[in-house]
Amino acid sequence: MSALVLIAIVGLLLVLRQPLLVILLAAIAYAQMIWGSGHITWIIEDMFVSLDKELILAIPMFMLCGGVMTKGTTARRLIDVARALVGHLPGGLGIAAVLSSAIFAAISGSSIVTMLAIGSVIYPAMREAGYTNKFALGTVMSGGTLGIIIPPS
Repeated sequence: MSALVLIAIVGLLLVLRQPLLVILLAAIAYAQMIWGSGHITWIIEDMFVSLDKELILAIPMFMLCGGVMTKGTTARRLIDVARALVGHLPGGLGIAAVLSSAIFAAISGSSIVTMLAIGSVIYPAMREAGYTNKFALGTVMSGGTLGIIIPPS
């Protein structure tokens, strides 16, 4: 019964369009009250202990790194290097998109940031070069997924 109440609380907060942080905090607080000890000081202590890990700290740092590289010219420079390496091959711009996505994903560690940074630069260039819309989007999206399998993600 208490699990259904938890689902109802989360559903209600989603319907009310609350931020994800509020939804997660409400779910954690309810679960701690029902299945845990129930003391508010222990809830805060449990949250601090779970967040006090180096692995958790790496996530916002990779996101910050990707955001800085997106706003800067790192993506443009990576694409220029990849074009210089494989631009002479047939379909070289598509290969350059995947290659630069792989390098950028290895640096940033985030697939979404990779697709945003590389895609915002390479997609218009591919459309101007005569690539179809489906091919250009497919290349950018498939290259962006490399961020999941390349370390340090």
